[in-house]
Amino acid sequence: MARVAAAFPIGGPHASERLRFELGRRVRADGVNIGQWPGLAICRFTQSIEARWNAVERLSVAILVPAGDRRPVYAVIGGGSRLDCRILKASCSQPVLGLLLEIDPQVVRSVSASMGGPRPAARYDGEPALSVIDVEMTDTVVRFLESLSTGADRHFLAPLRLQEIIYRMLQRDQRSRLEQLAASLAVGGPVAEALDYIDRNLAEPLSVEILAAQVCLSASAFSRIFRQVTDRSPYQYVKEKRLDHARRFFDDGRVGVADVSRSVGYRSVSHFIKEFRNQFGVTPGGYAEMRTRQGGLHAVARAGPDLQTAALSR
Repeated sequence: MARVAAAFPIGGPHASERLRFELGRRVRADGVNIGQWPGLAICRFTQSIEARWNAVERLSVAILVPAGDRRPVYAVIGGGSRLDCRILKASCSQPVLGLLLEIDPQVVRSVSASMGGPRPAARYDGEPALSVIDVEMTDTVVRFLESLSTGADRHFLAPLRLQEIIYRMLQRDQRSRLEQLAASLAVGGPVAEALDYIDRNLAEPLSVEILAAQVCLSASAFSRIFRQVTDRSPYQYVKEKRLDHARRFFDDGRVGVADVSRSVGYRSVSHFIKEFRNQFGVTPGGYAEMRTRQGGLHAVARAGPDLQTAALSR
């Protein structure tokens, strides 16, 4: 369980209110909105829903600002990690706001080195954890959002503000996770290369041996490193990736179960149907039918909005 930061100071406008204001004025509609910075998505939820940062591969920070007086929280994600957040309380007058912001692993490593390098005992364990954002870090995020208002500010100030966000995160309890993901996902890193290969060859055989050969590691060494970064085995990651892509095909209107099965690398349609049902609680045909009947809105609640897809659309 991640440690939480100190409470906001009493009196005066809360930093969280400033963050809510900056996010609120930059969203045009419910759901996911493309931000004014590469790799930035800002979202607004006005009803209960399961929001999913789905198999996020690129190093990113996710921030949620709950409705009411609850404080904002953040998580460091990447390397195929998933963060599911169930929105229990939201309305048009009190929406839940959030953002997903991609971070350059090389910048993280550079800032970390200037701070004395990674901590010797740097380890993270399990799925992404949520940490409460304190006043200092909230102010930094607000300044970054403010720097997106004009072209000149985006060019000169935004990169500095983003670097400051990284600096603040490296001072806090998710430093170990941030440093390890940055090291693993930097350009040329074995896990980053493997994730890229999986993306480009999803319809092809993707055994541990094949993936390990792509990054010049033994199968055992590759599996160990891959699990450290993604919190899952290569087999589990590939399976989830294929099923997520299949779901997106159905979301886009493709209805042929056998065709979709082949497109995401399944040689057996019956095996695909079984694993899809285990993952999403409905058969592929049933899911496709619901998406077609309901116009692609909210056929299956647990599928949720895919925030990474919007965030990484350039």
